[in-house]
Amino acid sequence: MFGGGFVAAVTATFVWVAVTGADAQHLTVQQDVEVSAVSSLVQFVAFGALLALVTTVKGRGPRVDLGVVADRVGPVVGAFFCGVALQIGLGIVVMPISFLQDDRQGVVEQLDDAHGLALVGLVVVAAILAPMVEEVLFRGLLLRSLLRRLPAAAAVAVSAGVFATVHLLDLDAAVGLPAFVVLGIVSAVLAVRSGSLARSIALHLGFNALTVVLVVSR
Repeated sequence: MFGGGFVAAVTATFVWVAVTGADAQHLTVQQDVEVSAVSSLVQFVAFGALLALVTTVKGRGPRVDLGVVADRVGPVVGAFFCGVALQIGLGIVVMPISFLQDDRQGVVEQLDDAHGLALVGLVVVAAILAPMVEEVLFRGLLLRSLLRRLPAAAAVAVSAGVFATVHLLDLDAAVGLPAFVVLGIVSAVLAVRSGSLARSIALHLGFNALTVVLVVSR
């Protein structure tokens, strides 16, 4: 499913280049942002569609396989603000390391350069789609699969490690690896204890939302 999402993103990139007539070897900054917005939107929509398809056709349904169940509003809202606080705290911890690296994570640079519909698309991806789909994939499907085979602590650790490692596909995100590990652990613990993805999704939404707001408001 993860590979399928990337195939969809690459396909969307080729289609965008063909439709717009852009020179794929010499994209302008704005064109680079636009193609990134399109491919990212398609990628995360494909992730969601594949997750729904697999759990419906092969599994026991999204409710059982992914933990897509209702939760109380209070704890969910609290988890969102915990995500904001976690981003602030981890940002302070990681800040000294970030001074050693000039490059910023790709999506942050693109948000900085984007405007118009491209900016809207990237904001939707970074602040909404990415947190939701990543939680369903890593704390839903992966974590629940691991819990059937491993003790809870080991399942939480493995799922958090995989989640953090995947973010290294963008090498500029390496400086944030400790933050991704902590986010993965906290999200997994919330998912295990509550039996629902609602709180871990809210936590991740709050974590990403603060970064998006800070970058866009500059």
